[in-house]
Amino acid sequence: METTLIIDGVSVRFRKTGGTAIRYLERTGRELNTDLANFLDALSGIAKENDKVKQGITLMQIETKWMYDFLYVMAQQANPNIPSMVEWLDGFDEFDVQQIMINLMPMIKKETQVSPKNG
Repeated sequence: METTLIIDGVSVRFRKTGGTAIRYLERTGRELNTDLANFLDALSGIAKENDKVKQGITLMQIETKWMYDFLYVMAQQANPNIPSMVEWLDGFDEFDVQQIMINLMPMIKKETQVSPKNG
């Protein structure tokens, strides 16, 4: 599945395939599903909090390194010619990694749903 987001005025394609989790594991040594589950848990906790200041503090406490890695893997799948991750990120003046992840969640959730086999 593929989608395009506008980041800092630039169209960026992201592609998630069956190999995304393996590419992520090879790049980071971490399981993608575990990192995604932790992120979704944190988001659900933030949604339950009524105090905007506490929501912001909780959001700032979420680890972001894995998000950069995940977004880079998906961007590289969509465009294998992008430069190294740091060079790619340097191409943006602003890169709100958490907001980008939130914008991609519908695609990510759709791809992780398993439907029963037709019998």
